[in-house]
Amino acid sequence: MKKKMFKFLMISVAILLLSAPIWAVEKYPDRPIDFICTWGVGGGADQMARTIGQLTEKILGVAIPVSNIPGASGNTGLANLLAAKADGYMVTL
Repeated sequence: MKKKMFKFLMISVAILLLSAPIWAVEKYPDRPIDFICTWGVGGGADQMARTIGQLTEKILGVAIPVSNIPGASGNTGLANLLAAKADGYMVTL
């Protein structure tokens, strides 16, 4: 009986120790996510980006402002994305 109780206790402690990092994770996202549209204002890509941003705001619960950064066939916006910190708070279309 004591062996079974000890085994159960050890398994319980192992499960608690292994699952502790899950409880320590921060909520994502906790601040607005920047959405870069690599094309000009008013075009099809801009309308699609704004629609996706509005629909995603409801799901994620944070603001998703759309920034239009046209130029060089989209490369200017992509350069801004690549220069940003890789933390998941900037996306592009």
